[in-house]
This record gives sequence, C-alpha cells and structure tokens, in this order.
Amino acid sequence: MRVVFSVGERSGEEHALKVLKALKAKTSITSLSGMGGSRLATLGMELVVDLEKGASVMGISEVIKTLRVHLKNLYLMKEHIKSSKPDILVLVDYAEFNTLLAKYAHKLGIKTYYIIPPQVWVWRKGRLKTLRKILNGAALLFPFEEKIWDMAEAKFLGHPLVSEITPTNDKIKLRRELGLPESGKILALFPGSRGQEIKSHISLFEDVVKRLDGVIPVVAKTKALKYLPKGWLETDDSVGLLKAADVGLIKSGTSNLQAALSELPFVMVYKTSRLSELVGRLMLTIKQYSIVNILKPGTIKEFIQDDATPEVIASEIQKLLKSDTQQMISDFREIRKLLEGGDFASNVADHILRIA
Repeated sequence: MRVVFSVGERSGEEHALKVLKALKAKTSITSLSGMGGSRLATLGMELVVDLEKGASVMGISEVIKTLRVHLKNLYLMKEHIKSSKPDILVLVDYAEFNTLLAKYAHKLGIKTYYIIPPQVWVWRKGRLKTLRKILNGAALLFPFEEKIWDMAEAKFLGHPLVSEITPTNDKIKLRRELGLPESGKILALFPGSRGQEIKSHISLFEDVVKRLDGVIPVVAKTKALKYLPKGWLETDDSVGLLKAADVGLIKSGTSNLQAALSELPFVMVYKTSRLSELVGRLMLTIKQYSIVNILKPGTIKEFIQDDATPEVIASEIQKLLKSDTQQMISDFREIRKLLEGGDFASNVADHILRIA
C-alpha cells in the first residue's frame, strides 16, 4: 500500500507515529512519504516537507507572517500526491492546510482520511458540507462529534490520550524519578509550546508565581522557552509533571485534557494577539474554551484575555491548594469514561485499511 501523510504539528506527529506503527503491523506499506518530522522519518517516511523547519504556527497574525512558507509547503505536497498517486492520503490535524490539500486530492480521485479533522463545532460549521464531500473517512476525537458530522465514515474511535495517561498513585516516587523536590506544593506551568504562545503568556505566569507563597514552580521544557524565570524548575516530561504536581496553571489546548486525565486540579488561561482575538470572537460558536468544560461544563475556571489577570489567577490557584478538589477530580473521571474506546491507533489503522 502506498501512503502519504500530511502532519504539520508536533502534537499531530505523535498520533501519526502510533497509527503508522499500527498500520505497519497490519499491512505491507510499499511507499511512505509526506509532510512530517524526524520521528516519522525514523519509521521510514520520506520527508517531502519537514515540519520542524517552519510548518507549524498559531494565530491569525502569525499565519499571515509566514504565509509564503505555508503556500510553498502546500505546493510541494500537491505536486507530490499528484506524482506519487498514493492509495490513501492520511491527514492529521493542521486544519486549514490539510483541508486545502484534501480538496486537491479529491479532484485527483485520491482517497483521503482525516485523523482529528477540523473542529467544525467550534467555528465555521459551514465547512462541514465541503468536508463530507472531499473526505472518505475521519477519526473524530469526541463522541458528540458523530452526530454533528452525520457522515457514515466519520467515527469516534476512542481518544488517544485515555490509554496513554493514567494518574499516579505515588507522587513522591514520580517526583524522585523526575528529579523534582519530593516535598512541597508543585505548581505545573504550561505557557505553551510555540514561541508566540509563550510570548503571550510568560510574563503573566511570572506575575502569578510572584503572588504565590510556598509553591514550587515547574515548567514543561520546550525549545520555544528561551529563558527560565528565576526560581523556576523545568522537566522534559510534561505528562509526568502533570501527574506529579499539586495544581496547574495551563494555557488552553490539549494540555487541558492531559491534566484532567492526570487528575490534576488546574486553572486555564489564554491570551493572544488583538487581531486573533477579534477574528475568534466573530467566528467562534462556543462559550467555553477548555475541552474539559466542553465535555463537562463548569469543571474548571477559565481566564481569557483581559480577564486573565495575575491577581485573580493567583487567588484561584490558592483556593485549589487549600480547598477540597474531590468534585473536580470526580468530573475528570467522568470525562475519562466518556472518552474510552479501546486502542485508538489500532482502531484508526483498521478504519484506514477498510477505506483504502
């Protein structure tokens, strides 16, 4: 089977890796190529576009600044699928880019499968009519999406993080393994993984930490974090940090669900450029931003844009440290049950093979 992957972000590459391994265990792949990173390359994928050289950015203003790179990458991928004629094109997340590529593949008669397709329930629901037409199948992340998509081969196949993340029964042992202090209250800090996200959040996070006495601030290490604020510790193991910490200060995104599955009480924040904010407010169709609150309304506190002030965030973190968080943890466990569905990678590989 000839397969082309289109993966534009590191988080998407993690899912692609597991699905590719499952595919290789189930069938013979004679040709493997596309857009991805070094980890996919280690599995034998020819990199037509290397995502580690500028594929992934976030926010409207940030995309505009790198538009030339995106257009070049899209051109390269279009030319590649036209010449290689794969049996199936597998797209992973990276909505705007991959939707354009899917349209082109549809015109060429190439079967296309989307892992984590655009979240049409969040914004621009009108895209759904086009997506139903151009896709042959999709692996949805959340069970409620099946009703929204109303497409025979758009299926919820379990959430990949459920089997990957389980809370620890021994925080002290885990802290020891991570090289973190075994005593004291650890505050897990997740300002983001991209440069623009960190730029938007880092000063806010610093101001919050200054208002908290007796906590140990630990940040999840990322290449985009150019300096470590005074007094902060860091660790390479982001999920381990979520499990080992007592409370979290986390920007919106996948890390919210990771925290919930780790059963870490946390506060969500998000700040972005004014342009991105304006576009978002015009187009978003949701009232809550964290996936945790979308799955189970009212579970955690959210602080967005001007509401994200150091004073209110520090106050909320203090409450989580001093009060009973059992109800929040109970809500986290309900979310886990909701997202269970077996081996995600194996389920997706079977679905791809059936469609291809």
